[in-house]
Amino acid sequence: MCSAGNRRKLSLCVSLIGMPRMLLLDEPYSGLGTLSRKRIVHYISSLQKRTKISIVLSSHSLADVEFLCNRIAILGGGRLQCLGSLAHLKHKFGQGYTITVKTYPDRKQDFLYQRDVAREVSKNFQEVELMHSYEAMQGLLEFRVSRISMLWSEMFTRMARIKKRFKLQDFYIADTSLEQIFLSVTRKEASEAAAAAMLRTHNPSGTSLGI
Repeated sequence: MCSAGNRRKLSLCVSLIGMPRMLLLDEPYSGLGTLSRKRIVHYISSLQKRTKISIVLSSHSLADVEFLCNRIAILGGGRLQCLGSLAHLKHKFGQGYTITVKTYPDRKQDFLYQRDVAREVSKNFQEVELMHSYEAMQGLLEFRVSRISMLWSEMFTRMARIKKRFKLQDFYIADTSLEQIFLSVTRKEASEAAAAAMLRTHNPSGTSLGI
């Protein structure tokens, strides 16, 4: 009897018999060890380069998706939320960069302090949006800055001043990642679904609401 990992490897080999025009892979390395996982990822990559097989891959590993895929689809609530190249998704959903501020635990309920930090960040950077608050991010304030108008060194200098003034634990500045795009898209879908459910609750008859 083959182990679950070996059955998964065998399934991949069987799927390639006859070199099909399209290959559908659903978590092809699920349950495998680190070394086997890396081998399969690199084998899929080599298939893309050496053959004309169209590969459709579903995966929860965003790092592998970013490495392997030239077009990415994000599903949320059972629906297709977006589709395009990584560059397209970054342009549409992740322009600019992300500033993440980490506060000390004793500031968890200090909403005035968090508000003052958010205002100071907004004063120092153009077109800033607070994406996630302390409770949602477990001690972090996350800002998306959509307009890049200064050098990275200047951004770090300004954030260092804010850190010193408000006695922050730490801060991070990063380009928008695929994971952040995924979270942004799925959270938007979840909030829209919650709003729709609330409307249905308050308006069960389905009649239109005038504003």
